[in-house]
Amino acid sequence: MKILQDFILSTMDVAMFILLAQSAVDKVIKKKQLIQIFCFLVVTFLVSQFVPGVFSPVINIILMFLMVRILFVNNIIQSIYTVLAVYVVIVSIQSLLAYLLQFLGLDMSYHFSFAIVLETLTFIAVALVSKFVPINKLTRFIEKNNKVYKAILFNGFTFVMMFLIYWRLNITGIVEHLIMFTLSSAIMIILNFIVIHNGLVDEYQQKELNVYKQYLPLVEELMMEIRSKQHAYNNQIQAISAVMNQYESDTNIKGYVGALQMEEAIASVLRWGNQIVAGLLYSKYREAEKKGIHLIYDFKTYDIPERISSHDIVEMIGILIDNAVEASLEGQTDVILRTKRQEKWLDIEVLNQHEFIPPHVFDQFFDRGFSTKARKGRGFGLYNLTTIVNKYKGDLSVENIMIEGANHIKMTIELSYF
Repeated sequence: MKILQDFILSTMDVAMFILLAQSAVDKVIKKKQLIQIFCFLVVTFLVSQFVPGVFSPVINIILMFLMVRILFVNNIIQSIYTVLAVYVVIVSIQSLLAYLLQFLGLDMSYHFSFAIVLETLTFIAVALVSKFVPINKLTRFIEKNNKVYKAILFNGFTFVMMFLIYWRLNITGIVEHLIMFTLSSAIMIILNFIVIHNGLVDEYQQKELNVYKQYLPLVEELMMEIRSKQHAYNNQIQAISAVMNQYESDTNIKGYVGALQMEEAIASVLRWGNQIVAGLLYSKYREAEKKGIHLIYDFKTYDIPERISSHDIVEMIGILIDNAVEASLEGQTDVILRTKRQEKWLDIEVLNQHEFIPPHVFDQFFDRGFSTKARKGRGFGLYNLTTIVNKYKGDLSVENIMIEGANHIKMTIELSYF
């Protein structure tokens, strides 16, 4: 009878772990993986039967790592952090529920009736957390190498392991000192939140500083270039006048005008009050020029919502331009960046000539890792763009439009000023 009881408890443990792990990594179990899950379940059950209690938490951690590694994640480091995060969450929920059951007068001595009640309540809580709490944001911190998150995760994991080992060694002592452990857990959680807040503020400020360091020197370079070409600009005006007086062909006049338009694009960058944006636009203009792409700036407004950080606006505009330049058809050299204000909304648009793309494919543009060009390292820009736009409750859209008989892809960001 005890073997069946242990098997039921092991099944619930594995089910809880998988439920939370797939939420953490944004993946869903496939039918063909059920056999693998059953094998893990059998091994977990055998551990509960034959491994001494004090060692079983360590063995379970190893099994969870293998489970995540095989079922969900290829990256070893990400698998480790995912396992630690899921383990801490489950044990924390279970500990709090155990205290609640004791408070309600339930006998906490180890027996199956108490264990099944605790496991059932924990399973329900884990299901609710996986559905309504964005656990996947934890994995995004991992991907961004967030040192604050990692420190807190190891902190929590160490505390949980000590708690479990002590539980295995002296369950009576745990019961007697459960209030102390609960208070310690609460204090640890509060301290961790303080560290998270301060760490994220420092990280945000560092990002802003890095943006300034990257683009402010480009503004100085832009100013020098404008000054050096001021006399040349005047000479071009005189040349156009001379051409018109001498009745030269329209081709010659268009050549002069085209050169002036290119210089006007650079000059328009200086009208931006935000020097960081000006530095970015100048940098992207020169990068596109080296690739044989003519980046056309059509700015109807230069105002950026104050609530949007320089780091984020630079990243959004940069991703739009990079995506359009890289996606341009071979031989099609024009990419257009527009800004305009419509009442309380700032619209940022980018257009590039491209073959028609079916509308249903647009939905895949913003999936993590998706790329129309199958090259390693691509496909994350638009996913990151979506994350930033959603952060400011904006809107991001893509559509096919016809311009002078040619299909173009237009991508638009809408951001509120308020």
